[in-house]
Formats: sequence, structure tokens, C-alpha cells
Amino acid sequence: MADLLSQHAAVALVGVTREQRLHEALRSRDVIGQAKGILMHRDRLTAQRLSSAERSCVPGPPAAMA
Repeated sequence: MADLLSQHAAVALVGVTREQRLHEALRSRDVIGQAKGILMHRDRLTAQRLSSAERSCVPGPPAAMA
């Protein structure tokens, strides 16, 4: 009986943790969207130009070591 209760508790905790991560991801997404809007307005960028600028800031794969 104790094993069954501990299994149910573990499942419930995993669900709560997953839900918390989802809420945090949504909050982060909102903040990122706001920042994009500010940059687009400030720098008079289109969504396409901003996306292009974002990609240019992301480093590529590391160079192969010779």
C-alpha cells in the first residue's frame, strides 16, 4: 500500500514540476516577444529583418580541430 501511495505521489510531483516548467516557458516567451517588439519599434525593423539579425547572433557549429 505504501508503495502505491509513493508511486502516486511521485506521478503527482512530476506533473506539478512539468506544469511549473510550462508556465515559466510561457512567461519567458512573453518577455522575449515584448523585447522583440521593442527592438522592432526602436530600430524600425520588420519581423523578417529581426529574425535575420537573430540568426546572425547565434554561433555556428564549432570548427573541426586540425
